[in-house]
Amino acid sequence: MPSRYLAVKDDIKASLPKRGGKARLLTKEDFSQKSSIFLKKEAQFDYLVSLRDSDNRAKAVIGAMESIAAAACFKTKDKDDKIIHPLADFETALAEHQKTIQPFLKTVENSPLPWGEGFGVRDLPQQLNKAGKTFASDIFAFQKSLKKEHATWKNQAKTNVALNKATGRIAPLAETSRDLIKQAHLLYKLACRLIDVCEGELEAKKSEHWVSRDVIRARKAADLARQIALTQLKQVRYFHKQAVWLTDRFPKAELCDVEGLVKLVDKKDLKANDWSLTPGRYVGVAPEEEDWEFDFGEALRDIHVGLEGLNAEAVGLAANIKKNFEKLGG
Repeated sequence: MPSRYLAVKDDIKASLPKRGGKARLLTKEDFSQKSSIFLKKEAQFDYLVSLRDSDNRAKAVIGAMESIAAAACFKTKDKDDKIIHPLADFETALAEHQKTIQPFLKTVENSPLPWGEGFGVRDLPQQLNKAGKTFASDIFAFQKSLKKEHATWKNQAKTNVALNKATGRIAPLAETSRDLIKQAHLLYKLACRLIDVCEGELEAKKSEHWVSRDVIRARKAADLARQIALTQLKQVRYFHKQAVWLTDRFPKAELCDVEGLVKLVDKKDLKANDWSLTPGRYVGVAPEEEDWEFDFGEALRDIHVGLEGLNAEAVGLAANIKKNFEKLGG
């Protein structure tokens, strides 16, 4: 399984600015901009696979899990070594975003929007508020489960059997992080859609209660906070996925035959293949794996939000055309 980390590492290093012929150290932000995840050496999949039989793989994997613990979703350090709180900071940024446009919303709270049955300027803020409450509740539950798991890890046995069981035990945390990623995407899309509706259908920029500079600043801040939060949430699921991959193929923490990856051969096998050391002659082809990253439901939600936007624009254009025809006819 190729590492996304290693795949983009060289590209990032090549693009870094240099001073005195030396480039600065890589940061988490460098990788997040490439839709990749920054991992310490001890947490990289390739490092774990390269361990020798004499190394304690169980201990190494546990250490790697701890190094990217889900706790970083709640508290970690940025590239300037400053303590940040990714999930809490995202919630705060969204709240500030809402606060920025609230004065204008109050002036039009009774004005329905012509963008489809059941929707209006009152409905969209309610959807955003409801999604925000669900997100906050799920974050609290996630943190509670994390604390419980963290306490368990303190007494975690270092045997390979115990590690295999632990990999399955932390699966709910990985799935929860995936759900939180979906919710964060939805929240940001709803927030952006609300801005688009206000500026488009409601001509908010003409109102004294709408300060475009503040709205743009709040939107950018929310997006940045979202990206940081998503980077941390993705690490939880990413590494659990790699741990499952590793323990499934090497359940005894020993080198063994794995179709498409490893084949143990002796001199007799080499001689039968004209002493060729080409891996493909021995390992075969790995079975095709399901794409864990593709989410059909999320894709449908994206399409739905996009269609709502197109419908709103179509209604707005139709209204403008009608208005222009009325002027021509008058």
